[in-house]
Amino acid sequence: MNTRLNLLSSSDSGDYFCKGKMKNGKSSAEWSDAFRLTISDNKPQPVLTVSPSWLSPGDSVTLSCSVKDPSAGWRFFWYKAVPKLPGRYYSYELLPDKHQWD
Repeated sequence: MNTRLNLLSSSDSGDYFCKGKMKNGKSSAEWSDAFRLTISDNKPQPVLTVSPSWLSPGDSVTLSCSVKDPSAGWRFFWYKAVPKLPGRYYSYELLPDKHQWD
């Protein structure tokens, strides 16, 4: 018999066990070994790389964004920081979702 936990959150972290019992209720098995399930709400930190690293006006540049586990099916969105005058604050402009941003 299987059980499934859906939409896990950090509150589901803990030790899990199973125990068998006969349908007639007259006999039961010992407890299984524990399985420690750890769910982290920490989000992976994307890494931005630039190639080439030294640029001159008129050059082309490639920006790459990745996370540690590329098999996880991540999609990335590109933003440009836009200064908000008269302070040192920025707003973030979402760049168009075009093929060159893949």
